[in-house]
Amino acid sequence: MKPVEYAELVSAVERACEQIMADRRTVLRIDQMKRQMEGFKAAAAERLLIDWLEHRRTFKEFEAVAAEFGIERGKSRLYGFLCADIDGYEQRIAGAADRDRQLYLFAYRKIAQEVLHDTASGCGGSVLSLSSGKLLLLVYCDVPAGARSALSSAEPLMPALARRLQDAYKTYLRWSVSIGMSEWSGDVRSLGELYADAIQAVNYRSVVGCGAIIPASMVEPSGAIRQRLMNKELFLLEELNAGTELRSAASWNRWLEELSALPLADAKLVASQFAVNALRLGKEAADEAAVPDEAAAIPGHIAACQTMQDLIGHLNGLIDGVAHRLRSARSPAASKIVEQAKRWIRERLHEEISLQAVADALHVNPYYLSRLFRQATNETYLEYTTRLRFERARELLAHTQLKMHEIAERVGFKDANYFSIAFKKFEGVNPTEYRKRYQ
Repeated sequence: MKPVEYAELVSAVERACEQIMADRRTVLRIDQMKRQMEGFKAAAAERLLIDWLEHRRTFKEFEAVAAEFGIERGKSRLYGFLCADIDGYEQRIAGAADRDRQLYLFAYRKIAQEVLHDTASGCGGSVLSLSSGKLLLLVYCDVPAGARSALSSAEPLMPALARRLQDAYKTYLRWSVSIGMSEWSGDVRSLGELYADAIQAVNYRSVVGCGAIIPASMVEPSGAIRQRLMNKELFLLEELNAGTELRSAASWNRWLEELSALPLADAKLVASQFAVNALRLGKEAADEAAVPDEAAAIPGHIAACQTMQDLIGHLNGLIDGVAHRLRSARSPAASKIVEQAKRWIRERLHEEISLQAVADALHVNPYYLSRLFRQATNETYLEYTTRLRFERARELLAHTQLKMHEIAERVGFKDANYFSIAFKKFEGVNPTEYRKRYQ
């Protein structure tokens, strides 16, 4: 009301501003709570789906949220799974700061969602997080009811989706990702088996190498087929491991003749099993430098073989590659690489060094270096580097008067407080107590 006192006007405006800000904070809190509730609801639905796939719940318990994932009984729809796993997760992400790690994993899932969203018309699906480095893609594809060619027309969709997914991760995150791939099925009751197949397939990465797209059908041949040639396969693998020139051996040629007598589909299964075991020999020899790209693609190459001649050609190439890796692993060059790596690390303890940086400096593959390092030292690269940092820290604490932040910097810690916490965790006492004890 006029006349207005200036102080009263200012006070009234300030009260109004405070009320507006309080209202805004209330709206923001409500929005945040709604988002949290949506997140909790989505997480609960995902947990319910996984529990059903792993046979911990019945479909009736899951049915209330099934439509959210595109799972509908009575609909003419095919289902399948892709399981993606980050190669070298421990080296790439696990050691990052918590905020950075969360951002990486958010991007990891978001890229999968976008690639899945861009699939062909009539297809869709959901992305679920199984663990820190492992994603599950539930993919569905609508097909004409009763069409005999529906399954064959859908078969190329899953490998194409897996390749787009790998390309996206390489482009945007520069990550190598291995992918396990199930078959298609129109039976909702079989989804638990398809899910298990995809998980089992991606776990074969440790055998066939990183960066592979691994069809579930290539993991385990049927029992009857496997038994027909298994004893001979084991003999051939023993000969290969012993250094025999297998390509020129009569036993190898006889095995190929027996393989050729099988139907092509059965021969592919047997050949895939043999390839898996042969590749394991190469990996156990620790020569991973030649494995990730070419060798990881062998299961897919076998699946793509159109003739028996193509299949035998791939097997001969596989044997040549594994024999070369076995010879390389037995050379003194491997121990020389480890010694060079240890020297490189010792000279750079004051820096933030990574396995990738060491591998780049030595011009070797990081996975190969990691395996060599563990075999030679009984420690991982990270364990060795950490132990070396704290050995140097103990020396500086006991024999110098350097301040804590100076010692921290010399052993690769930018933050003195973090150095103190890490030192106590590693040594059992904090740096100050250690210095008092030994100086």
